[in-house]
Amino acid sequence: MKGEGDNGMKGEGDNGMKGEGDNGMKGEGDNGMKELCIPVPTGQLEVGELLALAQTPSLSTLNAAVQAAGIDIPADAAWTIFAPKNEAFSDDDIREETGLTAQQLLQPENKQALTQLLQYHIVPSGALRAAQLQDGQQLTTALAGAAPLKVDIEDEKVEIEVPDAGNDDDGDDADVEQADITVRNSVIHIVDEVLIPASLRGSRQPARSG
Repeated sequence: MKGEGDNGMKGEGDNGMKGEGDNGMKGEGDNGMKELCIPVPTGQLEVGELLALAQTPSLSTLNAAVQAAGIDIPADAAWTIFAPKNEAFSDDDIREETGLTAQQLLQPENKQALTQLLQYHIVPSGALRAAQLQDGQQLTTALAGAAPLKVDIEDEKVEIEVPDAGNDDDGDDADVEQADITVRNSVIHIVDEVLIPASLRGSRQPARSG
């Protein structure tokens, strides 16, 4: 089944997006990164390819997760992506909140949960650099129906907060450790925690072995 959601993404099923765009990207971050000019394929582009183009080894686990979910990005899209570093996926919070370990989320039978988790790290409405983020700002993610993320800025440090699930959960948050990695038209911010949406936190099913 093909469809187009309110967030402007097209795809096959709940986790695919297709598009066409140019074949180059340029960017210069406020964090001292030099301008990059890396040729990329035209047409459909996987988010994993976008992460690979960022040339950041600390995103290899996220890249594997994106490949397992099969998420694609329109090649000309301008997205903001909050990318958890490798260590974030070894945190026990993932298992405690979702009932699944990071390794189990990569299994085919858990593809829907993995896709929801990853979509919650994508803001498809535009590429927002760190300087454009405002304290108290709410960011609608690519996960349909999910509560927006909230920006908290204190002492010039940017934190991305997940609202509570309406129960005893106090919510989660992630610090932006490296900002403004520009790849094509999109911006990647590396964060230190995985952002878990309320829909997955509410399940809390016991982790399966394997």
